Amino acid sequence: MNIILVGKLRGKPVRCQIGAGWQMLACSASVLGIAVIIAVAGYWFGITQGKIAQLTELEEEISAQKSLIQVARNEAQSDLDALAGRIGKMQAHVTRLNALGDRLIKISKLDAKEFNFNNEPAYGGPKAASAGTGLDFSNVLEDLDSQLQSRNEQLSILEDVILSK
Repeated sequence: MNIILVGKLRGKPVRCQIGAGWQMLACSASVLGIAVIIAVAGYWFGITQGKIAQLTELEEEISAQKSLIQVARNEAQSDLDALAGRIGKMQAHVTRLNALGDRLIKISKLDAKEFNFNNEPAYGGPKAASAGTGLDFSNVLEDLDSQLQSRNEQLSILEDVILSK
């Protein structure tokens, strides 16, 4: 078997004659080695590209989850702002009721100790230890609700006392 290599390096073709069995075996091994190297490189390239595709997909998922978290955070902040506004209105209402009660006591010349609108309403039961330093809005709303109920009861009693005079 004759192999002719044509190149520009020397200007003339190089001829290689393979006649013996070991030469044929060496040539076949070289061709097989090159084929194996190409196959391994292709396999490695395929695995690498697959991992890159997986990483890209995971990055897209993480980006989508980050945007969902940001949307949820914005909604929670909006809800928190609305709740803070509602609490502010309730506190303003309690303050006005307290001022009205104090004024009615002064006008009717009743004993201010019987109707005290400046103290917090009494709570029953054992005092629970504070579990955390955070603000618990449900407790704040319950406190404001109990203040409103207490002030409403005091104003109703005050109305009865004033009307009976």
